[in-house]
Amino acid sequence: VALFETLLFSPALFHLQTPTRFERMAMFGVALQFVGLTLESGADQQKQAHKRANPDTPIRSGFYRLSRHANYLGEVVFWTGTYIAGIGSLTNAVQWSTASLGLVAIVMVMLGASKSLDARQALKYKDLAGYGAYVKKTPLLFPFTGGDDLDQLVTDAQAARAAKGETNAEEEAEEEERRKQRDRDAMSPYARNKQPWDL
Repeated sequence: VALFETLLFSPALFHLQTPTRFERMAMFGVALQFVGLTLESGADQQKQAHKRANPDTPIRSGFYRLSRHANYLGEVVFWTGTYIAGIGSLTNAVQWSTASLGLVAIVMVMLGASKSLDARQALKYKDLAGYGAYVKKTPLLFPFTGGDDLDQLVTDAQAARAAKGETNAEEEAEEEERRKQRDRDAMSPYARNKQPWDL
């Protein structure tokens, strides 16, 4: 994990060693970091608020109209900004390789996480009205890249589960945990924080 984080942050570290040769590009990169951070944190807030109000439905509004995994998109945009801001400070092949590996790695990690979450959501929400249309028109991660066919996602997810030997026990455990969370959320703050010694 430390190596991965170092690769990601290497453009900023190289910038500390060597001032940028491209001031405007660095400013653009910092602006892109701000956009990515705003997108990621805004998407996380939207998803959290939606899940509090509608725990059994996926979010399909706000930033999630651009991407089914808008928070992951924000992460990619942030690190792309870091890379661009540091380009003017990269002076040799080792620095270029290190910085580029970090960017490629974060894109691959976020794509993998998006596909994994998408498979679980396809199985969970396949019968939800309007979800198929949402998946068809909204891209997985990057805007303007087109959506997917829900039936194909479900088929692929079921095949992957069968290959791993997973059963419905996992889904039942997840549903039980959601039920417990709803029960906890419905409790008063006193009941939630009550200690064994309280009367």
